[in-house]
Amino acid sequence: MAGSKKSAESTGNRPATSSDVARLANVSQSTVSRVFSDTCKLSDETRKRVLEAAKQLGYRPNKIARSLVSNRTNIIGIIVMNNESPFYATLTNLMITACRKFGFCSMVIRQTPGEQGIDAVTRALDYRVDGIVVTAIEDSESASEICRQSSVPLVLLNRYIAGAGVDSVCCDNLEAGSLAAQYLLDKGHRSIACLMGDAAASTTRDRLAGLRSKAEERNVSIDWVEYGSYSYESGREMCRKLLADGKRPDAIFCSGDIIAFGAMDVLRYELGLRVPEDISVMGFDDTAETAWASYNLTTMRQPYEELVETACQLLVRRIEGKGSGVVRSLHACRLVERGSVQSLQPE
Repeated sequence: MAGSKKSAESTGNRPATSSDVARLANVSQSTVSRVFSDTCKLSDETRKRVLEAAKQLGYRPNKIARSLVSNRTNIIGIIVMNNESPFYATLTNLMITACRKFGFCSMVIRQTPGEQGIDAVTRALDYRVDGIVVTAIEDSESASEICRQSSVPLVLLNRYIAGAGVDSVCCDNLEAGSLAAQYLLDKGHRSIACLMGDAAASTTRDRLAGLRSKAEERNVSIDWVEYGSYSYESGREMCRKLLADGKRPDAIFCSGDIIAFGAMDVLRYELGLRVPEDISVMGFDDTAETAWASYNLTTMRQPYEELVETACQLLVRRIEGKGSGVVRSLHACRLVERGSVQSLQPE
C-alpha cells in the first residue's frame, strides 16, 4: 500500500484512530466507521483495503466512544447473589455464553456480603448496561422498579414476583414439587421431611406447595419443614435440627442439591445413618456434583439451557423495543433417578 510505512509511523506511540486508518486506506472516516459497524454494503475491495490498513496500524474500534453516540453499550448486566450453590455458577456461565451468541458482552456483578441487592443493580446501571438479568437477589421487586425508572429492561431468571410487572423465566416449581412428591410416595415413603431454602423465595414456596398438594391427594401430611438458605452449611444445620429431637422420617426432600449434600454428610458422618437404607434423600437442580459417587443423588433437573436461552431472547426483544405485556415463562423439570432413594414397597 503506497505510503503505508509513513502513515503507520505517524501515529507515534498513541493508539491509531479511524482517521489514521482512513488516510492510510485512502477512504473517508465515515467509510471506516461503516466497515466496522457493518451498517451498509461496501465493495469487497474497499472493505479489504480498510481492514488491511487497520491491521497494519493496530487499530481497534473504540466501542465506548461509539456507545456515547448510539446510546447503546451492547452490555448485559448479570446480577448474582453471594451464593455458594453450584446451580448459580452453572446458570451464570451459560448466561455469559448466551449473551455472546446474541451479540452482547456480559458484566457479572456479584452482590457482596452486607450489600443490598438494589445496590448491585445500581452498580450495573452506572455502566449504562443495555439490559439486566437478575438470577437471585432478595429485593428483586425494588430492582425491577429502579430499572423501570432508568428505562433499562430487566428479566428475572429462576424466580418471579407476582404483580411486579417484570418478565420472568423459571422452571414450573409447583409442578416439579408435585412430581417429586409423586416419586417419593410411589416409592412407599409416607413420612417425608423437607429442608428448604429461603422462605421468601418463590422457588422455595412453590416447590413446597407442589409437594404438599400432591401429598394431600394421597392422604399424606408433610409436617416436618425446616427453612434456611441455599447453602451446604444450611443443609447441615437444618438436618441436625430436624433429627435432634428423635424424629426419623422415611425420606428428606431438599429444595436444592447443595442443601442435600450438607444433609447427607450429617446423616452419614455425624449420625452414622445410611443413605438410602436408613433415610432416603432427594434434591433439586441436578448440578454436576449430584452424579459424584459420594452423593449419587436423585434429584429434579432444571432445564438450564432452555431457561437461559428464553431469558436472553426476552431481554433482547425488550432492548430492541419489541414485545408487549409482561411475560412469565415456565419450563418443565424432569426427574433424574440415582441411588439416594430406596423403595419401601414390598417386592
